[in-house]
Amino acid sequence: MSVTILFPADPLDRQRVDPDYAAERRAAKAYFQTAIIDLDTLIEKGKVTITDFLGKLGQVIYRGWMLRPEQYKCLADGIGARGGAMITDFAAYTAAHLLPNWADHPHTLTARWTTKLDDKSLLNLLGKFNGPVTVKDFVKSRKNEWDSAFFIPDTRDQEKALAVIHNFIERQGDFLVGGVVLRDFVQFKKIGYFHSEPIYEEYRVYYWRNKLFSIYNYWTDDPVLLSDVDQEFIAQQAGGIDSPFITIDFARLVDGTLTIMEIGDGQVSGLQGCPPELFYSRLGDHAK
Repeated sequence: MSVTILFPADPLDRQRVDPDYAAERRAAKAYFQTAIIDLDTLIEKGKVTITDFLGKLGQVIYRGWMLRPEQYKCLADGIGARGGAMITDFAAYTAAHLLPNWADHPHTLTARWTTKLDDKSLLNLLGKFNGPVTVKDFVKSRKNEWDSAFFIPDTRDQEKALAVIHNFIERQGDFLVGGVVLRDFVQFKKIGYFHSEPIYEEYRVYYWRNKLFSIYNYWTDDPVLLSDVDQEFIAQQAGGIDSPFITIDFARLVDGTLTIMEIGDGQVSGLQGCPPELFYSRLGDHAK
């Protein structure tokens, strides 16, 4: 069965691909059918409107902006109504996209969360930690706002900790997904700064049906130079994630070992500087 890559439309011209995904679409056309979806209509009305495509959809991979779970369900249902099928179904999307569904992975940071946002529930959540933590929702953080809405130096200082969490909730607004998550903060190997915030040795890795097919530095364009031990460790970590197309972000601890920072759905994870031609050639080798 044919595979179609679905890209978001330009909000100003729904017959054209979003400019941020134009290079990806050009690269994808060498290996897949491609089409455009109007995300505004999907998000506002729950309807799937596809343009610049005349064939049969077949199996579908979405490559675009993050979708809330309810929006992705509308997408999957709409594609199904047109005779196609999302390779990543709704259950698979949420398995990788929402942190509580992968938080028990043995090689990631300790995380706890609450779906209740009142202060009593937040204080109860803070009480499960004893030291520094970071704040996020089930999908995203605001680590570019490090001191004010991301990093809590000491959970025992409840007043300051609540202020950071309140900032996070307020600034996420309607974009907050699921609830508030706190994660242990550990020391990573620092490699520099980005807009005055620290950056660490990190890698983004793409997997197709649990097999690694693309790996590159998260913050730099430098070649990936990993030991055999690191490569073996990374290759094994997608097992147990019940989704066909995922990313895992790894970070180097100060003791030299790697840990999992994030697991995500591969359809909505950025390429982080990987050339689209290289990415889609590798995806084409695995997904067709």
